[in-house]
Amino acid sequence: MYYGVLLTKTFVFHSEECDIVKVFGPKRALPLTASTLTFQVMSSFPYTYRLANNSITGLDLLVFRDIFDHVKSVPVNKFLDTFGYDAMQVKKAIVWNLVNGQVDFMLSRMSVDYGRFESIFIPEHVDICLVVPRSFRADLMTSVMRPFDNSVWVALGLVVGVFQLKKVLLKTNSMIGRALALLERHSNWKTFTTIGVEWISFVLIENYLAQVTSFFLNFRLEPDPETLEQFFATNIAIRLPAEQLHILDYIEPTVAEAIRQRAVGEKACREFSDRCAHLDRSMRAKFIIKYHQPIDPSSGAKRSYILKETVLSKPWTYVFARGSPLKDLFEVYLQQLFEAGLPQWYKRTVINFVESPEMQYEKSLQLEHLTSIWVFIVAGWGVAMIVFLMERVIKLKLFK
Repeated sequence: MYYGVLLTKTFVFHSEECDIVKVFGPKRALPLTASTLTFQVMSSFPYTYRLANNSITGLDLLVFRDIFDHVKSVPVNKFLDTFGYDAMQVKKAIVWNLVNGQVDFMLSRMSVDYGRFESIFIPEHVDICLVVPRSFRADLMTSVMRPFDNSVWVALGLVVGVFQLKKVLLKTNSMIGRALALLERHSNWKTFTTIGVEWISFVLIENYLAQVTSFFLNFRLEPDPETLEQFFATNIAIRLPAEQLHILDYIEPTVAEAIRQRAVGEKACREFSDRCAHLDRSMRAKFIIKYHQPIDPSSGAKRSYILKETVLSKPWTYVFARGSPLKDLFEVYLQQLFEAGLPQWYKRTVINFVESPEMQYEKSLQLEHLTSIWVFIVAGWGVAMIVFLMERVIKLKLFK
């Protein structure tokens, strides 16, 4: 039987045996050899973007290049310049090109908003993050408290309270006061407690002095918010252009409402400014922060950072013209490529290029950090107690 394949630049006939599965199945062999495939790309780092020499590269192009080589077709790209256009104008241009047969498919991955067309869902989500300006205000009083975690401060407060309570009870004539006074007169117990308190005090004081010196030198600035809850506790505005308003429909309602309350227009501040935060794709934000942002000389850190808690993880698709014969064929090839792990390998390569090493901040001293010390102290006290009991038993036997 004969059937035709209609592409943007060509119309070809294909003859095949009268086998329904072979002709119309998802793995049908299309006559793409030497055929021209026209695809549309736009600036969407790191998936597709233009280099200084006007050549196109990116993760999506690397994936589809393997498919083009396999089917031996001639790819022709049509770059969609989005500079100076809002999201609605860009969307209309993409739809117009797909509907009017200007392109066969959109090689740059797009959001699921293009559901009217043939689409291939990508088994990877695109993370939308919040890019936040760093605060470079000094906060020396917080630095005094930061060397120890709250749990350590609470434990120290309880210990001081116990010692103060013991002093008060020693002055009373109660049963507990007389027992404590008898225990205090015992020379072995007094020596044991004195050495233990002095040794623990020495460890804590030395650790505090070392940590507080480090905080005063390097970490004297206000700590950066790490979660959405911590960020919303600040008064930082969020730059929210009109083309990003639809993103709020996919975000958790309470978070979306909090963003709306502090949203400002795109004219209020620029992206990556020191006055407001903004929503961005995680990979793009990492690239711009690493390669296009200066380092603050006073702190040695970048002026912006990415909030650790992701705002949205959204599925994206490759969009094809309606009725395109390429959709089923490319879907099979893409499935095989993802199963082989090739796109993931490309992505790891880009991530290694984009992501900068995280700053290593000193952690506050926590109780679990002192586990080895507590084990050593308990073991020492245990040995001392055993020796003490043995001495008491021997003395009692001698007196008898």
